[in-house]
Amino acid sequence: MTEDNEWSILIDTSGKSNKFWMVRYNTATNNVESRWGRLGTNGQSKTESGSRSYADTLYYNKRTKRSAQYRECSKEQYERLQACCKALGTSNKMTNIRWVDIADGMARVVTVEELAHPKVTPGIMATIEIKGTKKRKGSISEVILASEGLMTNTPYGVVAVDDNHPLFDLSEKIYAAISAGLEQI
Repeated sequence: MTEDNEWSILIDTSGKSNKFWMVRYNTATNNVESRWGRLGTNGQSKTESGSRSYADTLYYNKRTKRSAQYRECSKEQYERLQACCKALGTSNKMTNIRWVDIADGMARVVTVEELAHPKVTPGIMATIEIKGTKKRKGSISEVILASEGLMTNTPYGVVAVDDNHPLFDLSEKIYAAISAGLEQI
């Protein structure tokens, strides 16, 4: 756990989960504060009187006993994830943001150093998991943001997301989510 008054943050983005849990010991009030919920929301909170060792115990229990899927997360990572989820919508998930080259019509993951090569047409690719609704089936797509606009990666190559594409309605949210998550790459 971190220092007093600092949040210790755990996240679970496995499977269909997209949630956070955090705890801190507040020395000014001698209380243990915890927050939990879905990424992209403020979640719920609870304040209990307790000691630093009680806060440590809560953290240990959540981290090891109750949910093995939770992993530690820095404050900066948490804030970026929150921003991405707020932009994309809390029922949708964005993961694996990375640089790609789309010069040959296929998305090839590249390093930051390779971006400077004159034959590279850079793009930013992210995996977007869209939750299904009554009108629309859920899907997982590789979405690419490039100078040519929003595209998606298919087995047949990179395809533009036009107004007939199922992701078109989420275009602005995808732009905002990728922008918020850029520091992940």
